[in-house]
Amino acid sequence: MKIFASTVIVLSSLLLSCQSGKESSSSAVVLEPDSKPVEMAGESGQNEGQAALSFERWPGEDSLVISLRRTPCFGKCPVYQIQVYSDGSLRYEGVQFTERLGTYFGKLAPERIQAVFDLAEKIGFQQLAEEYPSGDIRIMDLPSAIVFLRYGSLEKQVVNRNHANPEVEGEREIVDKLNELQATVDALLTDLPLILVGEGKQH
Repeated sequence: MKIFASTVIVLSSLLLSCQSGKESSSSAVVLEPDSKPVEMAGESGQNEGQAALSFERWPGEDSLVISLRRTPCFGKCPVYQIQVYSDGSLRYEGVQFTERLGTYFGKLAPERIQAVFDLAEKIGFQQLAEEYPSGDIRIMDLPSAIVFLRYGSLEKQVVNRNHANPEVEGEREIVDKLNELQATVDALLTDLPLILVGEGKQH
């Protein structure tokens, strides 16, 4: 792909400004609404985030392997979604009360995706209930974290409101493990270069 020198300079400036900002440990390249994503050359053997990064289209939903969605509350709870596909594509959509608003694309190394699956196996994700707290407990103004995983023969979703049924022994420990899994999915964004591919605004 041929890239004009002026385009390279603009993209380099945007990348440096994002890396030096305090918003996040991830960097982001912002694309104008009518522009096409530009592939940035990288040296062979570079790791995730250092190699060429470009965006063409999102994979199909049938290739979704990890999803974390955080829902609103009556206050200023962060609302966003992280989706990871089998080819390593990561989609982040910031909706409101987040440092990043809009839709971003990134590319993950396979070992980072596998780390999520390994932790899921460790905490027994496949054996968990579909919703916590269990039972008929309903607490207003609690945001939910909805985790979906698909790997091997497993395809499961769990809704976590970060609250345990006090009548169920060990449920608090299960919720804590779910929080650890959610934090691991959130950490996929750490030091991950991202391209803004869809504008967003605070609601």
